[in-house]
Amino acid sequence: MTEENIFNKCARIFQINNKTEQRNETIKLLNEIDQSQYMPIVNHLIREVGLYPYMQYDSCKWFDKILINSFTINIGEKEPVTLHLKQSEILKQLIEGNDLILSAPTSFGKSFIIDALINFKKPDNVLIIVPTISLMDETRRRLNKFSKQYNIITTSNADIKDKNIFVFPQERAVGYIDKIKEIGLDLFIVDEFYKILSSDNRALTLKIVISKLSKISKQKYYLCPNISKINLSLFGINRMKYVKLDFNTVFLNIKKEICKSKKNKDNLVLNIINNNKNKQNLIYVNQPSTADKLATFLSSGFKKSDSKILQNYEKWLIKNYFKDWPLADSVSKGICIHYGKIHRTITQMNVKLFNENQIFTTICTSSLIEGVNTSAENLIIYSNKIDRKDPFDNFTYKNIIGRSGRMFKYFIGNVYILEDTPKEEEKNLELSPIVDDIFKMDEELQITEELNTKANKIKDEIYNCVEDKNKVDLILKLIKSGKINSNMEDVVYILKKLINLDPNAFNYLKTNEISQWSAFKYFMSSKHHIDFNHLEIIMKSWNKTIPELIKELKIDNILKYFELENKVTYNLSAYFSDINELQKIIFSKQNIDISDFVNRLSSLFMPAKVLQLEEYGLPRMISKKISNLKLLPIDNNEITITELLDHFRCISKEKLINKLIEAELLEPFDQNFIDYFYDGIMIM
Repeated sequence: MTEENIFNKCARIFQINNKTEQRNETIKLLNEIDQSQYMPIVNHLIREVGLYPYMQYDSCKWFDKILINSFTINIGEKEPVTLHLKQSEILKQLIEGNDLILSAPTSFGKSFIIDALINFKKPDNVLIIVPTISLMDETRRRLNKFSKQYNIITTSNADIKDKNIFVFPQERAVGYIDKIKEIGLDLFIVDEFYKILSSDNRALTLKIVISKLSKISKQKYYLCPNISKINLSLFGINRMKYVKLDFNTVFLNIKKEICKSKKNKDNLVLNIINNNKNKQNLIYVNQPSTADKLATFLSSGFKKSDSKILQNYEKWLIKNYFKDWPLADSVSKGICIHYGKIHRTITQMNVKLFNENQIFTTICTSSLIEGVNTSAENLIIYSNKIDRKDPFDNFTYKNIIGRSGRMFKYFIGNVYILEDTPKEEEKNLELSPIVDDIFKMDEELQITEELNTKANKIKDEIYNCVEDKNKVDLILKLIKSGKINSNMEDVVYILKKLINLDPNAFNYLKTNEISQWSAFKYFMSSKHHIDFNHLEIIMKSWNKTIPELIKELKIDNILKYFELENKVTYNLSAYFSDINELQKIIFSKQNIDISDFVNRLSSLFMPAKVLQLEEYGLPRMISKKISNLKLLPIDNNEITITELLDHFRCISKEKLINKLIEAELLEPFDQNFIDYFYDGIMIM
């Protein structure tokens, strides 16, 4: 564009009265300008719409430079950052000590505010609740810049120090409630606060954490996207300030190309990607199996990349996972997959390679909006559902399209919609209590007579089952503490089973003889059922490779393996943790404790720290090599993860890699994982 054209466009934009339209036109203008230096009028226009980070300091007039300096703040990194107008307004309110609920678009830049607040106020103890393990790791890595001042905790049973930043999904936060109450909480942040609206167990756990910790925290900051109104008196919300902002920093270009057949849809996706080969593309699908099938189809349309990194990654996946996994072939062609059940080290590496432009297309499920914080120039909505359920609502749709475009990278995000979109409607934050809330939350609930009748019926069932008032009181107190994962229906089921069990049966769970695990079989319900032969094979996870396990399991799809592993480490371990806590009350005189068995389930019968190291980015295959060489005490269950990470820092990345090379155990792509792992654990 010529300077005259730019000047005339700026003049027209200055005349627009609607602030949102004026901001959108400014963003579109910035996308068109290909000059390395903005004219002063462009900087002034950017100032007018509040997008201060987009201003070019060197080409600004002196008065605009003063403004940039006023909105520049230290967020704990080498260089300070400039906040936009609305970020600055929110930060100001938080610095003043206000409790806030913020509803803002995905592209708003909420993490800058958190980092700036921590750096400015320097609170002693901070708790950040995130919806997934993936976001937990990403947040930990971002906050690692504070690691000299703070002990950053993301794992269970970590050491607590004088100044701590806890980053957890809600299930992990429950285990720290008592410890946090003991040391005090200065700042309580809940990301994706709207998830309390769901009816599943995860939402119930989130409500429990908020219910118990909102009362003790000196300051609260809850975040959610695209919420219109809040009609809620729980958790002291009526005393918090609600701020709704519709301040976008990128412009979304929506392109509807509705397809009625799968074949047409697949071909259209292939065409879109072919036309955007050098650009970043995100494809949203509704379930993992669809992601795998689409990856297979798209891979057939591209030749292998010349990238040595991707070639080595393909070989690594084939050797360490499954030769027919669609990800192995597709990644060599610049296409990857992201969904919740894939091992964290793989999803972390996929996101890293995508953000570094090694991979140009990522196919993902709802993990796009709750498990990964990334954006792309092009977003393709392949499906309008979440999982196999009904079409998603307008709220979810807006969350998904918010992943298109990115500050400083893509001024305009292109959204291709291949299935019908939901009608425009407001999303209000309002909650109807369920029966479990009565038993588990520290809140005065407004409950209906029908709900009260249900609660009384459950209490009667517990009394009739246990027949000991003192024990019933202890059980209800335990449930109220938040330490029970199961819903009340399952609690009653467990108690009924316990009453008719010989407690000595629990002792056999301490052995490796699965044939003697009568107590395990006894508690199997349809919800928690697992094939015993499969469990016996999974017990060999530390001694066998994943390809060997898959062969022995006789499954032809790696997704089935991920689902089986997930069932053991999450579902069954949580279930038997509840059984253990309840049996301690029922069989109090016998002094039985099956915590070791629960820990073995949650660690997949491997050394306890192996899966924790995976959260930090180190695959179990590399941990096993290190353990076999006795380089580090990975198989020592007595040390904490904090101590083990200190051992890693002491040995140093270079020495570790050299030792693996000397033993001829280092695969070419192993070093990529080791580099990524060390990047996330070093004290800044």
